[in-house]
Amino acid sequence: MAASESTGRIKDPFAYLHRVIKENYREAPFNLSSTENNKIVVQILEAAKRSAETGRTILWQDVDK
Repeated sequence: MAASESTGRIKDPFAYLHRVIKENYREAPFNLSSTENNKIVVQILEAAKRSAETGRTILWQDVDK
């Protein structure tokens, strides 16, 4: 079984990075590749890491924002 080609808009991550840096390209807020969305993902991962280290539930209001 072969993987199907991605249907997403981003085919070349380096070309995308170039557009963001050199052409001041901005994704719509909360698009999968947007800064806002990626910030939330990092916060979730950091909370999961902290929870695994401490064995405690980390509440969203306790996550550094």
